[in-house]
Amino acid sequence: SLSADVNIAANEYQLSISEFNVKPNLTGFKLLNLSGNFVLLKDLAGITDLKIITERSFISLNAAVSEFYLFSEEGINLQKSPLKIELDAMNLNFDDLTNFISGTDILKGTVETHLSAEGTLNELELKKLEVNLANSNLNATGYLQNILDGGEMNIHMNFRNSFINQDDVTALLPSLEIPTYKEYGVLHFDSLAYEGQPLNFTSNMLLQTDQGKVSGLVKMDLTGEDIVYDYQITTTNLNL
Repeated sequence: SLSADVNIAANEYQLSISEFNVKPNLTGFKLLNLSGNFVLLKDLAGITDLKIITERSFISLNAAVSEFYLFSEEGINLQKSPLKIELDAMNLNFDDLTNFISGTDILKGTVETHLSAEGTLNELELKKLEVNLANSNLNATGYLQNILDGGEMNIHMNFRNSFINQDDVTALLPSLEIPTYKEYGVLHFDSLAYEGQPLNFTSNMLLQTDQGKVSGLVKMDLTGEDIVYDYQITTTNLNL
């Protein structure tokens, strides 16, 4: 059901959705329910208590953008408008995401994600990012630059108190055929830094394994037909 409050003279619009469902012509995507509150005022726009429930995903979102002059003669400058985002995805299935964002079909399975971010689309600070896979947990802070550039977006992330089960990685990225080394067990990251673009990046790491400590620098380029990568690894008391 829908309810709306409109003041055209003041350019103020509010819309509340308590229940909405649809089965669009998208692969495996069925929207069980969408609800939330949408506000558009003279200089800001916002979404509160947005909940998206599909057969495979459950997402909750609160977001607001200010200095958003949709009705001005100069138009909007979305890249420079300040925004805040609070996202909780108890289940986010990548097959659902692939229906709307091209290039994410390399990712498979379901992830739990919690995000708190503030800034602009030119430079967005990630105050909190938590990602949970079946038996893995990643906690990070950092920032994103030039988000609207898509594949050219710059990512700067630092992870702490995180651990990865290798089986989760191979399940998340099955097409890359990443090797698994069972004898090293769960990988516990004392530190992990990621810098670069989504498909062309550098990563520094210091991790603990069941066989000893490993530090390293990883460079990977997934932009071409062939995967290009370079590893520089240093070990401490590592049992090979």
